[in-house]
Amino acid sequence: MQKLVINNYNNAVTSIKPTDSRLHFGHWIGNISSLIKYQEEKCCFFIFADLQMQNMISDTISDTSIKNNMISMMRQMINLGVNPKKVTFAIESVIKKEQLSNVIILSDYFTNTRINRLPLFKQQSSPCKLSMYVFPILQALDFLITQSDIAFSNKDNKPFIELINEIFKTINRSKKYNFPHINLITGVVDFLHGFDGNKMSKSHNNCIYLDDTYDDIRSKVNKMYTDANRIHGNERENIKDTNIVFKCLRAFCQPEDYNSISQQYENGEMTDTYVKSYLSDLIYQIAQKSQSNSTHFTDNELWDILLNGSNRIKANNKLVV
Repeated sequence: MQKLVINNYNNAVTSIKPTDSRLHFGHWIGNISSLIKYQEEKCCFFIFADLQMQNMISDTISDTSIKNNMISMMRQMINLGVNPKKVTFAIESVIKKEQLSNVIILSDYFTNTRINRLPLFKQQSSPCKLSMYVFPILQALDFLITQSDIAFSNKDNKPFIELINEIFKTINRSKKYNFPHINLITGVVDFLHGFDGNKMSKSHNNCIYLDDTYDDIRSKVNKMYTDANRIHGNERENIKDTNIVFKCLRAFCQPEDYNSISQQYENGEMTDTYVKSYLSDLIYQIAQKSQSNSTHFTDNELWDILLNGSNRIKANNKLVV
């Protein structure tokens, strides 16, 4: 069993909302691949952010559904190579159950005008629910509770990290604390594009999922935009920012292979059809691993791992803001 490193910042934390049981390749790039890469050298934590999804829950989502979603996600992650003996899995609502006083104290350092400057809030066309303003506070607690100074996430979370660093700096100055400066570690690319060209997100309905079949993946990749001016495969073509296929290819392809394919494509020696087929194969290799059922854990065993990790964090946490 992994020993929790307390009072020694050099830990890493990441989280995903268990809104359903499906992980997509945006999660793979932003969260899971970094866990696998660093789990041998750092004390890593993965938190199911069920509190942060409370304002998203409808009457059709039950506690049982959320539990099953977490177990399904854990199974996929372990199949991919996340080692539950190296990574501590936890449930947000469990580890923060007794943190109300700290939430209130931390909230005293967050102002609505500063939070409204975050891109997430700028994009809102209607007034934000008060619960949304709690998100940055709950994220700040992730680092304090797990004694982490590293976040595994996509680059679009950088504004949240910058805000939390501002708050921690203010608290350190006023209360003589030593809260950490949080460093953001992204995946191979800053974030993964969906097949429509926007950031891959369930809200955009543009995801390639880890449980997709090869036909599903190939169909979605075929929808990716390359360049409307490139009609024939033998025409010269630059790898422009608008070429979504190559943006995704960079995330899954070895650098030397990416450079070779890019050069051939630019020289008109490689067709869109070939490149999309190549990308589909690379993605499906990871999807197959996720679907392999190689964990040999029962659902009850996975749930016990999750509860044990949560309780260990609670037992070791002496946070007082």
